[in-house]
Amino acid sequence: MKEFFVTFTDNQTAFYPGQTISGTVVLELSQRTTARGVRLILHGKAYVHWTEEHGTDEDRRTVHYTDSEVYLNHSLTLWGKQEGDRRGKNPELAAGMHTFSFSSVLPAALPSSFESSIGYNGYIRYWVTALVDRPWKFDYKSKRPFTVIECIDVNRPELLVPMRSENEKHLCCLCCQSGPITLSASIDRSAYCPGESVVISANAENLTNRQMRGIRAQLIAVTTLYASGNQTSTRQVVCEMMGEPIAPQGFGNWVERAMPLPPTAPSIKTCRILDLSHYIQVCIVIPGGINLKIHFPILLGSIPLRPQLQQQQSAPTYIDNSRMGAEALPPPAVMPRASPNVPSAPPTYAEATGNTFNIADKDDANTFGNLHYAPAFPFAGAAPPATAPQDLPT
Repeated sequence: MKEFFVTFTDNQTAFYPGQTISGTVVLELSQRTTARGVRLILHGKAYVHWTEEHGTDEDRRTVHYTDSEVYLNHSLTLWGKQEGDRRGKNPELAAGMHTFSFSSVLPAALPSSFESSIGYNGYIRYWVTALVDRPWKFDYKSKRPFTVIECIDVNRPELLVPMRSENEKHLCCLCCQSGPITLSASIDRSAYCPGESVVISANAENLTNRQMRGIRAQLIAVTTLYASGNQTSTRQVVCEMMGEPIAPQGFGNWVERAMPLPPTAPSIKTCRILDLSHYIQVCIVIPGGINLKIHFPILLGSIPLRPQLQQQQSAPTYIDNSRMGAEALPPPAVMPRASPNVPSAPPTYAEATGNTFNIADKDDANTFGNLHYAPAFPFAGAAPPATAPQDLPT
């Protein structure tokens, strides 16, 4: 085998559930080769793994939590005998270049691709394996990953409603309690596609004798893994926007400031073992103290807002943040039912955060193809340079 790779039609690397995935398997042989067949296998799988320390001293032990879920395992025979056929003589592939076309419809219900970039192993991954099935010898293999994006339409009327909230706290210094810090904020809707901007208005009042660092807004992703009746969650800052310092007895004010959203994974609610939620956090950054926070649960979708809906106005929904602890997570946004139809005009795509991921398994030492890839996520507009997200404490 001199060359062995898979190409997708029109260089497409991102697909919706229910869409047709097609392309070509290309291989070049230096000599004639006997083979049962040339096959293409479509794979889709979710996998999670993390560890926890339990017990103390001599009884301390590391407990592993692992689970997986298979979404796609479909084989196509592109040349030669059907899989499992052991009858008669095996055919031969001549030396030289060979091309084999393939086409298959993806299942209508698939969760979006996801790759973890922090301290646990969790992914939802899709790939194809091209295989030259050789009798009594190691098979030739080539792998090619692709991205699947669930259809989440941010144009649904219930997702276009603005949200507002408010919160306050007092700072204590020894036996003295200062005047309050108050924050009120609003965002223009509850669902966005990466590439769009969250429009944020906020008012801060600092009735203390300390200077505050300012108003800050962040998009935070919460990944939750499930296995063996247990779960673990991790938060990451995807992007943020910072305001000016607020003087003692002073005020801060944002009027419809836009925070652009970078390429990132859409919300995931249809996987049994991995959940991805998002929220906007608006806070007053308190030097040496616990920030005063407001949380707005949102959805990140895959079908951008249509221009004719951008000017729709409706009464905002009030989100009660007054009883939320400093490190508590807000309730996740409700995911609308995914559309079973492939959009007629899908958005453009952009790679998220600049990270690449290795999809090689332990038996892929001699596998052809590029085993490193970055998922390509929907993006409404030209993608900016990506920056790596920041970790938050669990």
